[in-house]
Amino acid sequence: MMRLRLVSITRAWPVSGWASAVVAAWFCLVGAATWLSARHASHVPLCPMRLVSGIPCPTCGSGRAGLCVLDGRVLDAWRLNPLVCTAGLAAALVLLGRLALRKQPVLDLSPRERRIAWAAGAILLALNWCYVVTFVG
Repeated sequence: MMRLRLVSITRAWPVSGWASAVVAAWFCLVGAATWLSARHASHVPLCPMRLVSGIPCPTCGSGRAGLCVLDGRVLDAWRLNPLVCTAGLAAALVLLGRLALRKQPVLDLSPRERRIAWAAGAILLALNWCYVVTFVG
């Protein structure tokens, strides 16, 4: 049976060096693309799938959504990619809980519930991809 519980942790978060490097590189890439887009008055795509196929990936728009959040336009960010923004909000809440309360949420699932959760996640990802392709382009 599914159960959500909060587990006490001893330290805030062990941050690995490679993960920090990937995040820093991504922010540098988004910053450079934003600067180039503003300088040349045209959009510079970051998505490898979009560059190769012309079709946006399920997470397309997340860089622009992040910039919208930084600019205070949260609703515009959510319109660009609802799934990424919702997942980002959930991750921020988990991080705040870890830092402020020293607690981490743990979801206990049976094998059947785990399969259902994976299927629901795949369906949400597909629906989000349809939304991105149709409305964000």
